[in-house]
Formats: sequence, C-alpha cells, structure tokens
Amino acid sequence: RRGPHRLNVRSEFDLSLAPGAAGNAVERLAALRGRAQLDIAESRLAGVPLSGRVELQGDGRALRSTARAELDGNTVGLDGRLGGARNGSDDRWTLTLEAPALARLAPIGRLLGLDDLAGTLSARAEASGRWPTLSTQGEVRAASLRAGTLQARQASARWQAGTALDAPVEAEAD
Repeated sequence: RRGPHRLNVRSEFDLSLAPGAAGNAVERLAALRGRAQLDIAESRLAGVPLSGRVELQGDGRALRSTARAELDGNTVGLDGRLGGARNGSDDRWTLTLEAPALARLAPIGRLLGLDDLAGTLSARAEASGRWPTLSTQGEVRAASLRAGTLQARQASARWQAGTALDAPVEAEAD
C-alpha cells in the first residue's frame, strides 16, 4: 500500500427509523427520517489530495443522497433517490465523472494495478428503477487515454438499455 494516506472526516448524523418499519433492507433505508452529512477535508489517498461531501436526507417516504469528491482537480459525483415504492419505480441515480487530469490520479491507479494512467475522461450514467426492472443510459468521452495496457486517442460511447422485455437497447461507440 503506497501512501501517504490521510483521511480527515467530520460527520453529523440525525437519522431514525419508525418503530415497526416493515420491508426488506432497501425499503427500510427508504423509510429513514432525518439527515446525515459526512465532510472530507485536507485528506490524501495515495498522496493525491482528496476532499468531498456525502449527504443523506430522508422524509420517511424516500432517501435522497448526494456525494461529491474531488481528487486533485478530478471530480466524481453521485445523486440518488431511493423511493418507497416496493418495486423501485421511483428510484433514480446519476453518476458523473469529470477527470481532465487522469495523470494526477496515477498513484491511485497503481493501488488498483494500473501501471500507467493519463488523458482525460468524462462520463455520465443514469439508472432508474430497481432490479429486476432497471433502466440505464449514459455516455463516456475520453481523449489521449492510457490506463494500463489500454490506449485510445479519442473514444466515445453512448447507451440506453433496460431489463424489461420491451425496453429499448441502443449502443453506439466511436
């Protein structure tokens, strides 16, 4: 494990679950009330500067979550809503990645077994529903990408797919 690693976290939690809340673990999470916040500041992962925030907000009917992290000029975000519908029809998730300086993440890449990491990467993925009825869509763009043995001067991809029998499935890559 290459370092240095330092995690500086401050948190606040005020969450409750109604007595006798029924359902599986996911349904009980959606039934949480209150809020939680986790702040990461002045931290390092494999020597890479790290900061971020995770927030949860629940009203007993849905749990909303927001997470953001910045790693030396590269950002990743997750916004989600875990709804109370048993079939997950009101669940929504969005993942974003803006990495204009992948080379700055090379020390983290080495922790994951990637000897070389460089270029730019931008991605957005959205998911709605809950297994077994899930749909996704997204896009990825890369330039001057090097990740281990993978190299691409320019690359892009878009997709739309779902698990329902009548769901459209589309994909395109350049």
